[in-house]
Amino acid sequence: MSVSDAHSAPARGRALSNGVWSTVLQWSRFGINALVFLLVARFLNLAEIGAFALAFAPVRFLQVLHKNGIADAIIIAERRREAEEALFGLSLLIAFACSAGLLGSAALSASTAPVAPMLVAFAAIPILYGLSAVPEGILRREMRIRALALRTLATQLIAGALTLAAAAAGFGAWSLAVFALVNAVLGSVISIVLAVGGPAPSHRVVASGLPRGTAA
Repeated sequence: MSVSDAHSAPARGRALSNGVWSTVLQWSRFGINALVFLLVARFLNLAEIGAFALAFAPVRFLQVLHKNGIADAIIIAERRREAEEALFGLSLLIAFACSAGLLGSAALSASTAPVAPMLVAFAAIPILYGLSAVPEGILRREMRIRALALRTLATQLIAGALTLAAAAAGFGAWSLAVFALVNAVLGSVISIVLAVGGPAPSHRVVASGLPRGTAA
């Protein structure tokens, strides 16, 4: 085996591993979502599914613009603590604005379905995304695909199990709300823990959530 072959073998192995874990990540993100929805739909009527869809639509829209946007910005930003802190501050500012918008929508909602109470519950989700967008961006920037895949897989399975239990117990549209809320809570917490506990320079994300000088 030549020297170039010896050097290229680990690179090929890493590329193959990243490809496998990327597939797991996408499958767990979309495949489990679809499976849970199909199973829960057996317990719900169209009005309950529609109520959840109406309440969660603005949350999903804001997630694409907010969480994904901040994470993408982290990937292309300079690897400096100041840049991460600035983006974290921006993320929280957007998060509180989004939450206020959801609460305002709930107050103005004239629907007889449980849309308004769901909007109030979902107002916590932008805050969670605001806290975890920078850590997730750092995980993606450092290509920690395996960690992201395992996080998503575990989160989706736990949220799915709780959702099916809630649907079987007769919670109706709120069983789907459980899926959204548990996903947001677990996904955000695990992202923060992974970024803080990862190899350097991942630990710098601590600076995004703690006062200057608290973290090493």
